[in-house]
Formats: sequence, structure tokens, C-alpha cells
Amino acid sequence: MSNLHGKKNVSNVSLKSLVKERFALVDLVNKDINLDTELASTSINDMSTLKKLTGTQPLRVEQKGQPAYDVEIYAKQIFNANELPTTSDNSDSHYRREIILSFPNQFEGENEDPNLLNKFITNKEEISGIFNLVVNSMRTIVNRNKIHVHASTISQRRAKAKLIQDPIGAFLEEALAKEPAKDDYETSEDMHDAFERFCQHHTLLGPGFDKFSEDTRNKYGVNKGRKMIDGKKKTIWQGCKLVKWKNTIDSSQKTLMNEESEKEKQPLQREGGEEKASREEKYRREQEEIRKWG
Repeated sequence: MSNLHGKKNVSNVSLKSLVKERFALVDLVNKDINLDTELASTSINDMSTLKKLTGTQPLRVEQKGQPAYDVEIYAKQIFNANELPTTSDNSDSHYRREIILSFPNQFEGENEDPNLLNKFITNKEEISGIFNLVVNSMRTIVNRNKIHVHASTISQRRAKAKLIQDPIGAFLEEALAKEPAKDDYETSEDMHDAFERFCQHHTLLGPGFDKFSEDTRNKYGVNKGRKMIDGKKKTIWQGCKLVKWKNTIDSSQKTLMNEESEKEKQPLQREGGEEKASREEKYRREQEEIRKWG
């Protein structure tokens, strides 16, 4: 992202600094984007600065030893985090500004490539190809006059944020029977397998087996036990019954992400023919878009 914009057009001010440091805003002046690559998973109690940065009004900027002045800051705020920070701000204006992108895939072992980033930033053809993809996406945004990813309404964005902040709680709420029988149970393996299906369906990177077990027991009060099943003693979750996600993913279980994905695919389906175009025709269209926005 820094290479696409040019490093001189990128600032790297952390969210913590933006919220708490008086002179932090000056570093965002005349920048295209602001990147915080390691967002701390702490609570954010004051969202006012972020709301101002994503608004349209000029901001008051202070620089040490210099007179304060008003300036329009147009840098897009991009934050990378392993866990989504919690916030006491549940307002519509918060979720109207927030777009969450999930990256659930991990690349380890045979799939790991420690030199992948260098391969991109040192290869002009790769950078050019990525830029062409950005231009095509820009065309879609301009045509629709809006931008959203899998969540177009405020309620959908709020639901997605809650889902990412607490995937275990969301799973237990959706997957377990509300009034199970006293002797109902699920094996530890079945419960976690169901949780993994839930996470895959919602494009989430959920916690592993141990963390899932710990939080399910300590945070949500589900009791563990041991039971003889098919001649083997197994660990079980007592007093619970899975009503979803136990076996295979039910295709009828729509999520806000999947429903919106299908909607976003429809314009492409109506365009037709594009995916059949020759490589030369695709290249010509990409160059036209580049000239249009260049």
C-alpha cells in the first residue's frame, strides 16, 4: 500500500497517538493515507478524533512552537489488528464510518513465503497489475457512489463488528438450543468442529481449541464433564445442544456477509462477456481506465 501511494504520501501515526497526543494530527497533513500496522487491542473510549478525520470539515492542527491553523485532512485511516478494539461508542455515526476487512487465511509451512512482500514491491509488473485492480475497483465505487464491503447498512456493520469482537459468544448464541434438556450434551470435539464451521461461514479467524474451551467455560459458564461414549470416555459440554453447525454447513443459513457478496456479484453477472474477453482486450480496457483516472 505504501508503494502504491508513494512513501512520501503516507503517514504512520498510531491510533493511540491520534487520540491522546496533541500534536499528532500535523503528521497527516497532505498525506493520502495513514497506516497503523499494529493496532493495540485495547478499548477506545473517545471516538471524536476519528469521526472528525473521516468527516468533511477542516480540523484544527497544532504544531509545537507554531500557531495553530485549520486544514482539511483527507488521509484515509487504515488500521491493522489481530483483535478488534472495543469501544463504548455504539452510535450510528461510528459504524457508518467503519469498514472491516477480514483476512482469515494463514500461510504457514509449505504455504509460507517470507520474501513475498519483496517480490511485490521490487517487481514493477506486479505493482502495475495491482494498480490496475485498484482502478477497476475505483470505477465500481464511482458508479455506485458508495463504498462498502459485505455490509452496506449501519446495522450490518454493527453486527459484523460485534461478530468479530466476540466470535465465541456469537457462536454460542446462534448454535445452541435456548432451552436444552438437563441431560443434553455435546462432545468437546463436536462443539469445536461446529465453531470452526461457523467461523469459516462468517469468514472469521477464530481462536484455537484451547482458547475456545477456556472462554466457553470461564466466560460463558458452560460446564465440562466426562462421559462414556461408544466404549470411550470423552470430554463433553454439559447441558447444551447444538441446533446449528453440528455436521455440515446448511446452505440456507445466510449471513449478512454472504448475502451482500451475492448482491455484489450480480452487476458482474449482468455485464457478461468480460471474463471471456481476450487478454489484449482486457489490457486495453485497463489502460483506458488508467488514462481516465490518471
